[in-house]
Amino acid sequence: MNNEIKLAPVILFCYNRPDLTMRTLDALQQNQLAKYTELHIYIDGPKTELDEEKVNETVRIARTFKGFRNIHLIESETNKGLANSVINGVTDIITKYDKAIILEDDLITHPSFLKYMNEALNFYENQTNIWSISGYTPNIKFPDNYKDDLFLTLRGSSWGWATWRNRWDKVKWEWTKKDFKEFTSKKHSLDLIGEDIYHLTKDYKKGFIDSWAIRWTNTQFILGKFTVFPRYTFIQNEGFGGDSTHGSLNNKFKTTLLDSDLEIKLSEVRYNKEIEKVYSNLYKLKFYNKIAILLKKVKVYKLTKKIVKKIR
Repeated sequence: MNNEIKLAPVILFCYNRPDLTMRTLDALQQNQLAKYTELHIYIDGPKTELDEEKVNETVRIARTFKGFRNIHLIESETNKGLANSVINGVTDIITKYDKAIILEDDLITHPSFLKYMNEALNFYENQTNIWSISGYTPNIKFPDNYKDDLFLTLRGSSWGWATWRNRWDKVKWEWTKKDFKEFTSKKHSLDLIGEDIYHLTKDYKKGFIDSWAIRWTNTQFILGKFTVFPRYTFIQNEGFGGDSTHGSLNNKFKTTLLDSDLEIKLSEVRYNKEIEKVYSNLYKLKFYNKIAILLKKVKVYKLTKKIVKKIR
């Protein structure tokens, strides 16, 4: 690692999952650059009295954890929700440091995660067509003749990612009717990065979801910017299941970290439409997705999802 590279701060967003938070911190602490890294932990306030005990336990873990250059704990007295927590937290930190690496409390990192993310942030910083760096990569099949360690897509990932202030500042977080009309009119072109984007945008408009990521993703797409993905994932998401607020009901996004060291050769990678198609097909609507859209229309989706998770 080049000592001249200024390490990016890590922002970790937590809530009421102390066990997962501990696992996430343990894995991150095993990164080679952890002891040189500034870690900012944001813990949202409880929604109800039932959440207080788990939130307090999460706070206790954050206060007593060691292994980083500094740990800065930011506690919220009220429940802001994930969207507001991320928007406000990333804005605060990225304004100070000009770049940031962002994690949530259910993401297990490979020991080389911080090395890769910092090197990629440095390498692509002045390439204005790059919107973000992803540490997560789903299980996709690459074309036989594709040999690069990286690939580009017009859609990023919120599972272990990084960006710079001059990209983050381009996002319009408060949408008007005109903004919704503009984005939802692009259904056909939005399908290039996944059939779900159009419907998620409609869900956000109708208040079914309060997603920072849909606004981030739509801005990236409309500006024609790319996310850099590693060929092998540096992130394993442990948030699937009954405690997950925003997790998928299916397992197609589950990954397993490699036991070996991960060395990624950074390069001026070219956009490959074939890989974009394979990646976007992960978000192709299945039968159960279409049922979910119907359930949202009749306002019983959240209840049904809770029931399905309990059965599973």
